[in-house]
Amino acid sequence: MEITAMKKIYSFKALLCFMTVLTVTNAKAIVIRHDTDDIKYQQLAKRYINAITYNDGCVGTVIDPLWVLTAAHCLSPQQQRPLFVVHLGKNYPVEFTSTHPEYDPQTNNYDMALLRVKWPIENAERALLYSRLDEIGKKVTFVGNGDFGNGLSGLISDKAILRAATNMVTDTSTSQISFVFDQPDNALALEGISGPHDSGGPAFIEEQSKLYIAGVSSWQNNKGKEGVYGVVEHYARVSTQRHWINHTIKKNEPSLPLNHPLLTALQAKSFANLKKIATNSDWIQSSALIRELLIELTFKLSAQEAKEVLKQIPELAKLQLNNISLTSYAIEQGNWALVDTLIEYTLNINEKNIYGESYLTQLLMLSPPEVDIEPLLSKLLEKGLDINLKDNRGNTALALAVYLGHRDKSCTRVKLLLKGGANPNIADINDYSPLMYIASVSNEELLSLLILHGANVKTKDNTGKTALDYAKNNQHIIRKLTKHFNKAIY
Repeated sequence: MEITAMKKIYSFKALLCFMTVLTVTNAKAIVIRHDTDDIKYQQLAKRYINAITYNDGCVGTVIDPLWVLTAAHCLSPQQQRPLFVVHLGKNYPVEFTSTHPEYDPQTNNYDMALLRVKWPIENAERALLYSRLDEIGKKVTFVGNGDFGNGLSGLISDKAILRAATNMVTDTSTSQISFVFDQPDNALALEGISGPHDSGGPAFIEEQSKLYIAGVSSWQNNKGKEGVYGVVEHYARVSTQRHWINHTIKKNEPSLPLNHPLLTALQAKSFANLKKIATNSDWIQSSALIRELLIELTFKLSAQEAKEVLKQIPELAKLQLNNISLTSYAIEQGNWALVDTLIEYTLNINEKNIYGESYLTQLLMLSPPEVDIEPLLSKLLEKGLDINLKDNRGNTALALAVYLGHRDKSCTRVKLLLKGGANPNIADINDYSPLMYIASVSNEELLSLLILHGANVKTKDNTGKTALDYAKNNQHIIRKLTKHFNKAIY
């Protein structure tokens, strides 16, 4: 079966299936030898940190000050994703993307894409394109910071720590290079493979202190648990595709900078006459100018400066960047101060993105657990947000919060949503409820919390199962559910 790397998939049943029964997966992080100290892999990664970028759940490689090489399956043409790449903690907006013309999502052949950023990436180590066709037998090094594991246990953690591992190329085709995750008695000292959350990352070959990219992380094939010894890893092959890469870069050089009084004022941070300039010009007719203005607003200005600009030109807040509302864009960036400002100007507070996700769902999915979202939630509710909006899979923000709360071992956001009026009995398109999920993972604290707020223990999914059926053999969960099940009957 072929699985694409979409971070948007979080329907409970889809997540459980995704985590436990994959046989063919897009490659995205680092899985190491079980008998080798993880610190050694982390130390190796420091050598490559200046050469890589992070882009919308994937990794890329800097091959030019303006260009990043990544995997085609990391792009989402519907929303012109990725919106930006991150290099050494700094965001760079993506203004052009190109997917390899022969990319086939069914076979993963030619899984390669190019991203051109708005301005040169600073302090980057540029990787050269590997040109020789002699990859077999070469040692490659790859880098990632997604899900972590070892060859004995498979995936064991989703804590983001940068690691690098090595392997030996064992096979090639026109579009791919391949290698095997060998048992320790036949492995390199720091052998490993990729795992979830770093697709698009590089396979480096280093010669005479120069860094060459030989492959782009694409997919892996295994016959059981993900990330264990024996997995075969496949990377898109760079040497045979150098012509396409070089031709694409040459053909798509950035256009000359736009010249407009409004843009000049924003760039100079001269806001006194913005309203007058905006009133006396036809700027809103130019999509190219709008894009430049919004990029300036979201990437270059401070939250306070952006607030001043929006006060004078509120029309900016109603426009879209890359077919995405400015509020969604700011959430993606993690620019919480700007999100707070934009909520005030949002006309449709219940607007959804193409995945059917509300601003609240996006906020939960993209903000780290330590971010206090209560002020933003309060503001969204004051503006009329429907806290029980469903996405395309039928999940509410509460359903996502329950899943994330179990993963992060925290009830804070679940309590916050329940306090705000979230309904614990709204199920997804399979009639699968948050209570059923919590029963299946045996989280007693969240189970008690949902029941306290009225979760119905008798509700059945489309297979006829109740939460009690999902409780497995956890006697504490079974007793608690049985107690409330009997109460519900009588």
